Amino acid sequence: MSLNAYLEPLVNQLPMLSSLEDVSAVVLLLDEWLLQLPIECISWLSLQSKVGMTRDASIQLFYHRIHDTTDDAHEAATTAAGVKKNKVGQTPKLEKGKDGERRKEKSGSVPVKPAPSSISVDMSRVKYIFDPVADIIGESDEGSKDVPTQQSQANSVTLIQNSIKSFGSLTTKWSGLTGADLIPSPGQWKESISGSSSFLFFGTERLLAYYPPQQLVPLDVSGCRVCVLADRAHTGASFLRQSKIDANKCESSMSLEGSVETALLLSISGVGAVIVNQYAATVKDNSQLLCDWLRGMLAEGQTIVQALQTWRQPSSPEDIPPPDTNGEKAKAERETVLEESTTHQDINSRTYNAVLYGLPHIIFKPNS
Repeated sequence: MSLNAYLEPLVNQLPMLSSLEDVSAVVLLLDEWLLQLPIECISWLSLQSKVGMTRDASIQLFYHRIHDTTDDAHEAATTAAGVKKNKVGQTPKLEKGKDGERRKEKSGSVPVKPAPSSISVDMSRVKYIFDPVADIIGESDEGSKDVPTQQSQANSVTLIQNSIKSFGSLTTKWSGLTGADLIPSPGQWKESISGSSSFLFFGTERLLAYYPPQQLVPLDVSGCRVCVLADRAHTGASFLRQSKIDANKCESSMSLEGSVETALLLSISGVGAVIVNQYAATVKDNSQLLCDWLRGMLAEGQTIVQALQTWRQPSSPEDIPPPDTNGEKAKAERETVLEESTTHQDINSRTYNAVLYGLPHIIFKPNS
């Protein structure tokens, strides 16, 4: 309620998104403080069940994501059209046209192409790392009164792997590592992130606790268009291990491993879209997030933001009347619906933990 009250002066000036035509996603450009908050679960946004939500730190960063993707698409289209670059990197000639004459590109000209409604990602180059130090799998080996819970956690890795295999030929070329087989080396981390079109992580604690920022930042990971980080879960073993490691880190190093910082470091390194947990999660919730997200992307052909929105599945009361219609009557009606929505809507913090940074309209391109 306090977050709703804090943003109420702004929200009251905004129209309902459902009243706008052809709006499938909204980009929230937030400052460093608002990025720390669960903005997606405020009443005005959580009522927009048909509209996906993504966030970013600035319009420049969001433009850079689109610009890189557009350049890649143009280069692929140019190559397919038979345009070849000369030694100095220019594009001097096209193939002969119908009139039999060769046409040249004007010096300094930049082809202008409309941005595609969706951005395709090569499905055959997806890589993953699950439970890198076997904290989750090893949990069931330790004695505890809560044996069913531990067994459920240990089965989470197998559950996700079986979910991947269930999609048959769509995922046959996917490759990955688990801590049950070996602990990934820095070189394997580098190859998994920079050598993939999409990278999936499922494990305890924080991604950058395994692959630190000073190793990530120098990498060019622009080929990795999607990162899904199902992290920030804890087990007894992982908490004890990470506490000992963190005791030797300075405050500035620790701050770079935060949720927002992780998303932004991956973004400035070239990743187009990042799904990351804002706060602490559970192993069960993270495994369910990955399985549901994969089903949306692979089985239902949804975009990355649609798959995440399906995972949330908020209840949706009727649209709130826009604040600029029918004067005081509409304002009173709007306030009534908002009160009812906050009373009856089940806003589950579990489902609003995972947020999307970056491009919302990414889809998986089927294997050729």
